Amino acid sequence: MKKLILFFTLVPALLFSQYTENCIPDNLYQVSTASGVKIRKGPGQHNDVVAYVPTKAYVLACDELSTPATFEGKSGNWRRVRFKSKYGYLFDGFITKAKSNLILNDSAWTVAEMPDVQQIIDTAQTRTDSIVIPEKPIDSLNTIPFVAPLDIDDPSQDTLQPEAIAPLAFTTDSIIEKAVITEEEEKVIAPPADYIFAVETFNYCGEITHLDPGIRWYGIYYDDDMKVYRNTRIELEVMRSKYALGTGLEFDIKSESSITPHFMIGTKSKLDTTIEIAFNNSYFENRPRSLFPGQSINIYSTEPIHDIYNFTLFATGNVTDVGICPVMENYQMKLTGEINDSLTVQDLTVDIPYFGKCGMPSIYWFGDFNKDNYPDFILASQSKEKTTFVLFVSDIRANGKLVRKAGEWSYEKCD
Repeated sequence: MKKLILFFTLVPALLFSQYTENCIPDNLYQVSTASGVKIRKGPGQHNDVVAYVPTKAYVLACDELSTPATFEGKSGNWRRVRFKSKYGYLFDGFITKAKSNLILNDSAWTVAEMPDVQQIIDTAQTRTDSIVIPEKPIDSLNTIPFVAPLDIDDPSQDTLQPEAIAPLAFTTDSIIEKAVITEEEEKVIAPPADYIFAVETFNYCGEITHLDPGIRWYGIYYDDDMKVYRNTRIELEVMRSKYALGTGLEFDIKSESSITPHFMIGTKSKLDTTIEIAFNNSYFENRPRSLFPGQSINIYSTEPIHDIYNFTLFATGNVTDVGICPVMENYQMKLTGEINDSLTVQDLTVDIPYFGKCGMPSIYWFGDFNKDNYPDFILASQSKEKTTFVLFVSDIRANGKLVRKAGEWSYEKCD
């Protein structure tokens, strides 16, 4: 009789175990019992303990249920779960379903609250719809300044000179109005500078014809003592690699400095090298560099506070499976910020040519190197075969957009 009882006790457990041992824990739960909960090797108290999960901590659990059980007056089931790198079973009467607006960072095993992305989009639409267009016809048009091109070889033209700007006039109904341009308006509507973006690379086998050593080149360096980035004038060196790794032409792209810059910028305009680019690497200690769908991060030009000059990067899409690299559908990276008191949402996805191994670009750097008070930033996508950097520069003139793609740098295995 004892053998029969043991048989009918173990068989259901074995059947449930075989049914659930291959399920993938992908539902977020939180431990609700004050004393925490134990994860066991199998469904049942007779199995060894493989991990202890403290109260309020989060676990991933399967939908499939294992052996029914009752503990401390609570009825439930043993359920296959994952806690960090540990897999096992726990009694689901001691866990509760997490809020739907929470998302788990798999690598750091931290939980963050998702922004209400739809609210951001709806707010932008509402604020755009609320703009009142006057019915009275416009009698005149504001004039647009013409900026004379700079002579790169003339050191006296390091910056735009006021006399280089000549106002134009437009005629409307035979009325000619002379432009009145304030210093602030002149700063806003000046044409954007062109940049060439590069990262120090050895044994580079890509295109190099656009790397003009004759223009001004700057290296962005991190100051460990002051915890800021600094902009320094450098000389760009493009040399054929002494030791080739492949069979084609390979080049070393670097500065003449013995210290490697975080990245390099080439431009015909002069950049201010006397200022600090306020950004601290510790900003990402508790913030993700790669954004899962629903996550967001604030990027800033000077201070990490809510400010009309700051932008917010956020991601949308669906996560259909978890793992080292999540399986996602319709992943998009977007940017939101204010232009002329109007909240704007810009889709960056079309300007990102490569999304890397896990399909999510990471935030390589942000700051304000062109000093227009709006943040510039670099996204990086990486795999074993290829790495791509994309530079986005703030440009409120760009047809209602917050930023424009100002440069791209990719390197991959030559052979």
